[in-house]
Formats: sequence, C-alpha cells, structure tokens
Amino acid sequence: MESCIDKLNHFNECITSLVNAHLPLKTVIRCNTDKPWLTDHFRELIKRRQKALKSGQTNLYNNLRNSINRKAKRLKRKFYSEQIELAKDSRNFFKGIKSLTGTSKPDSLTGLANTLHEGNITELCKSINEFFASISSEYPRIVVQHDHHDNPAPNKYIISVEEVRNALIDLKPHKSPGPDDLPTWVLRDFAQILAPPIASILNASVRQRLVPTIWKRAYISPIPKVNPPRNIEKDLRPISLTAILSKTMESFIYSWLLASVIQLIHCDQFGGIKGSSTIFALIETLHYIINHSNDSNEYVRVILLDFQKAFDKISHPVLITKLHLMGVPAILIEWITSFLEAREQCVKIGHHRSDFTRVNGGVPQGTRLGPLLFIIFINDLRPTGKCIKFIDDTTLFSFNSINNVEKDPMQSRVNEVLAWCNNNMMTLNATKTKDLVFHFGDSPPLHLRPLRVNNEPIETVQTAKLLGITLSSNLKWNDHIDTVIKKANTKLYLIIQLKRSGFRKDHLHRAYLSLVRPLLEYAVAVWHPGLPLDLSSDLERIQKRALLPHNYLTTNA
Repeated sequence: MESCIDKLNHFNECITSLVNAHLPLKTVIRCNTDKPWLTDHFRELIKRRQKALKSGQTNLYNNLRNSINRKAKRLKRKFYSEQIELAKDSRNFFKGIKSLTGTSKPDSLTGLANTLHEGNITELCKSINEFFASISSEYPRIVVQHDHHDNPAPNKYIISVEEVRNALIDLKPHKSPGPDDLPTWVLRDFAQILAPPIASILNASVRQRLVPTIWKRAYISPIPKVNPPRNIEKDLRPISLTAILSKTMESFIYSWLLASVIQLIHCDQFGGIKGSSTIFALIETLHYIINHSNDSNEYVRVILLDFQKAFDKISHPVLITKLHLMGVPAILIEWITSFLEAREQCVKIGHHRSDFTRVNGGVPQGTRLGPLLFIIFINDLRPTGKCIKFIDDTTLFSFNSINNVEKDPMQSRVNEVLAWCNNNMMTLNATKTKDLVFHFGDSPPLHLRPLRVNNEPIETVQTAKLLGITLSSNLKWNDHIDTVIKKANTKLYLIIQLKRSGFRKDHLHRAYLSLVRPLLEYAVAVWHPGLPLDLSSDLERIQKRALLPHNYLTTNA
C-alpha cells in the first residue's frame, strides 16, 4: 500500500478483528456510590439498622450501629491487605487509597444535567459540544488539497522502527483509547511485532504531509473548573482524547518543531520550555517587584491577564502564517496544516456521547502539540515593558513615581495587548483580569486611574492567585500559608483514615510524602525567604501533627 490512509485503515481493521476475536468485551455493572470494600452482608446490616431506626427500636439500632462500625473497620483492613498492600505500581497504590478513603472525583456533571436537561446526560453532551464548537464557528477554515503522492522527506524526518518501538514501550497501558478504539496496552505489549507496520504508517504520513481523519477526531472530556459546575460557558474546560497513534506521531513532530523554533521563543516565556518551570516565572516576578519598589516614592503595578477560551480561539490561518514567519520547514508546516484542517470533536461523558462536530479553530488541549502551537501563536505578543508568560498566563509589569500617577503607563500597555488581540482574533476577559499595586512607602499612590479592557473596568485586588501561589500586594504570605495549611490538613486527615484501615508504616510514610509534603513545599524557593517565624511554625506544625504518638509515624506496622 502507498496511501497513509489505506495503511492505517488496514492496520486498524486487523488489530480490531484480532482483539474482538480473542478478547471480547465483558459487561460489568457497577454502582458509583458503592465503596470497593462493601459486601452483601454489610449492606444487609445497614438495611436492618435503618429498619430498627424507623421502628423506634433504640437498643437494636445501637447494637447494629456498633456492629456496622466494627465490620467497616475489618472490611477496610481486608481491602488494604488484599488490594493495596500488594500493589506493584504507584498508580494502583494511590487508586486504592482514593477508593478506600472515598476521595475519588465524583460525577459532578450529573447536577448540571439535572438543571439543564432533566437528568438527560446525552442532551447535556450535545449542549456542551455545541458550545465548544461555536467558539470558533465564525473563524475562517483552512483548506488543503491532498494529492496523496509521496514526496521525498529529509533523512532527519524519517522515523526508524527502533524509535517507534521505544515510543510504544513507553505508553501507559491504563490510558483510554481514542476514537479509533485501539487499546493502549495492546500497542505496548506487542510493540516488537507492531513497530514495523506503525513506522510505515507514520513515515507515509510525513512523506504525504497527510493526517488521517481518525487522527483528527477527539473525544472531549468536559473537566469542571469548579465543583460542582453551574454553567457550561464558564465552568468547563475541554480536554481532548485522541488516538494513541496520533499522539505517537505528534511526539515526533513536536521534537522536530521545537528544534526549529526554540531559538526564536522569546525569553519572557517560561511555560512548555525544557529547563523552565512555574518556579522560575514566580522568582522573576518577585525579583522585578522587589527591585522596583525599594524606593518609597515608587510603586509597581502588575496586571494578571486572562485570555478568554485561549486554546479554543486560535485562528488556524493566523497560526500557519506565524509558522512561516518563524522559518519552520515546509514539510512540518504542511503536516501541521493537515493536522488542524477539518478537525472534529464529540463530547463524551461515561457511555453517553454527542455527534461529531467540525471545529474551525483552536488547538486541542490534551495533545502533545497543543501547548507548543499556542506558545508559537503568542510568541509575538511583546508589549512595552516587562512581561512574563507561562503558556497563556500573561503578566504585565510597570513602575512609576507616586508623584506622577497621571502618567501611569499601564493602560497604554494593556491597549497594546488589546491591539494584538484584535489582530489575532483573541479576546481579553476583563472579569478575570486583575490589577495589583505594590508600594511600601508611608504614602500610598493616590488617584490611580482604573484600567479598562474595551470599556470594562479591571478589578483592583489585594490578593490574587498566580501560578499556584496566592500573591498579596503587601508581599506578605499570610493568605498563601492559610490556603496551604487548609489543603494540607485535609490530606492529613486522609492519612489518619489510612492508619485506621491498617496501613503499614512505610505505606503511610509514602502517602504522606506524596499527598501532604508537595502542598507544603510547592514554590518554597519563592515565598520561604520572606516567611516570618510564626508562619514558618504554622507550616512546621503540620509535620509535627503527623509525628504525634497517636499518629502514623510512631505506630507499629
């Protein structure tokens, strides 16, 4: 076969027929509210307890209640010894912990379905899909004429069988398959056999600059930004689940594309770049604020910009133009053009799903190429003055004298961003954009003119969330530490629950290091140097609580 599409279709048919013949699907009915350690006898005890309560048999109710409590402890210990203690990998270990403690994420979309569609999940899928598709419905489409003929590819763009084999071996078998329904574990476990035909398919895709239709389809998982979500337009984030082979192909395109543009990515971008992180962006932020606020007559103004539906509002023709301007090789531009052309999506919630719908713009979130394409798209946003970007989180800075507030430069810089948005078909969200003013002198800057985004005022706040930390205008960390302690206490209670379920000391220690310590130490290089003794003691008290004699570290296995 010569055509990439013919090769892929034949490959998918072969694998699917073999899987269906030798590994037929088995239907298992599960109840989402059931704990994994429940038994039929335990359920019967609960029924008897409730019956005794309704009939007013107080003594019987008390006896059954105590029996149920003792039975629950025994069942949890049994579940731990049989399911968690022998877990061979971290995923199953922490999956068991979530099941045992009841911290698995609930189905928070059911309430939204009840509110909007009388509990009909399928109708909710349709409504969500229609909204996400409407975001870019008025954008111009890119159209590619495919001749399906092979074109010579440079040697550096030829994918070897060994590279494909290594990519397949590195696949995580628990990852859900995309619209092609090829099981991930099959591709991984049979990598030795499947690598040659897959390498042939991938190389044909590169030579023909062609992405098969099935690779351009995505199941959209609507992830709530808040729990529970109350609004489709504001509270849901679309995460794309694409075909595993498409992700494998993207990993090669990603490495080639990054190599061609890495020297052109501006130094103000800290996201999606190897060797950088949120920590570097936050340190750079505080460095600027402190350096320019030492003088009591100066103030620093910081604007936290928010782009409305940033990933979903990327214009494909504009993105392709920017790839050309950055000198990306033509073979990669043509493949990416095919990757973006005629993309389709459907929203999937459990076993409910909508129809597939064409989208005219945006880059799919959850794919390997998505963040890099967005970084390239936003790379030419360079307003006057200091600017720090982490993917789509953009922060503007300015400093000025308190005696000259009428000449505050920040509005002109916001206007520069608005002009860029107009030229690139993006939108600033005035509601979520925040304004912080830093000043440490005795006389604060008075009569600062409020900033505006398209005639909508930007809110001036004293604290705001920036890349995972709570930043206060007085550069004190009380609010941030309070937030961290609340989260850590919640996780510490889970550790106590695990102790009561019979967890071994080393497993409890492992859970503590994974669930509690990261909360206490995230971005510690940013805020700890300015931490007073009382806040430091508040943090240390979390660890001391874990060391108390009645807690886990001093409990025998």
